[in-house]
Amino acid sequence: MFEEHAQRIAVTPVGKPGRAWIELKGSILIYRRESWVTSVSVFMPLEWVSVSEYRRHDWRRLWRGTIALMSAVLFALPLYLLVVHMRPHEPGDFWIGLGLAAFLALAVTIGAWQFRLLPRREGVTVLRVEKQPFGLHMAFWRRPGEQPALDALVEAVRAGSKHIEAELAHPIRMNHLWHRPKPYRIAFVKGVAVSFVLGMALIALETTRALGYGPTPSRWLHLVVLAPPLFHVLFEALRRGPLSRRPLMYRAALRAYLKGDLDAARECLEALLREQPDYAEGRLLMVQVCAEDCAFDNAFAHCAKLAEEHPMLASRLESALWGLKRMHERMNT
Repeated sequence: MFEEHAQRIAVTPVGKPGRAWIELKGSILIYRRESWVTSVSVFMPLEWVSVSEYRRHDWRRLWRGTIALMSAVLFALPLYLLVVHMRPHEPGDFWIGLGLAAFLALAVTIGAWQFRLLPRREGVTVLRVEKQPFGLHMAFWRRPGEQPALDALVEAVRAGSKHIEAELAHPIRMNHLWHRPKPYRIAFVKGVAVSFVLGMALIALETTRALGYGPTPSRWLHLVVLAPPLFHVLFEALRRGPLSRRPLMYRAALRAYLKGDLDAARECLEALLREQPDYAEGRLLMVQVCAEDCAFDNAFAHCAKLAEEHPMLASRLESALWGLKRMHERMNT
């Protein structure tokens, strides 16, 4: 009853950046979300999934419009001071004023457009997982072009949930999540956030200078805005390279895993565990790689070796692996 709905549908998450897709395979609902800094895949047995729908305002438009208009004021003040009060003008002031005017016009346009769209109410679909080990809810907008396929999928989820409640004797007591962060991009975003704050401080400093208060700062001071992203990315590279105490092959395996190259990650881990069979962190990553690649027999074998030094951790892993194996079987039925 599920095969005819086994399709991947693109959706727009509510309140979260990036793209997302939902897919129904067998009696397992899959939700994938990808942004510039991370990717997440959630696997949910239908017996724990409930679907709700409602309409709401997109409040992101409110803060987008507010930030845009605040930015317009921020650009308008130095532009006014440059044009009206600054005498004599320097050769580069024309291009500075032109740049400020362009950003001012862009900010006003964005702010006006966002406030124009604010009164609209749009449909929202929520997938909610209420049970253990952790509760989840995933909300996404019902865009006009996505509704027919989405309606069919939602109906299939509801029908599948009722069927499983009536027929399934042993439900899966878990849902599962694969998470792949992109560390260098995360470091870059952190640096850009610091640069934004420094940039606002420099604009305030230049405005004060134009009013005739305070000393004239060096133009080279503006280069400090570029420093935080470079510093954060360099520090992340050092932390994962020369400053890391982890073995070289483990670092290579982790890089391959975060890129989604499971074959390369497995090869690096096999080489590592031949040299250091007691390296628990490498063994744990190997279990994760095998489980994600659906090589459950290998995952159980590595879990048994891990139990020699870490029995409690291995016991929890085995329980999770059995649930993942059953989930994989139900995806193909």
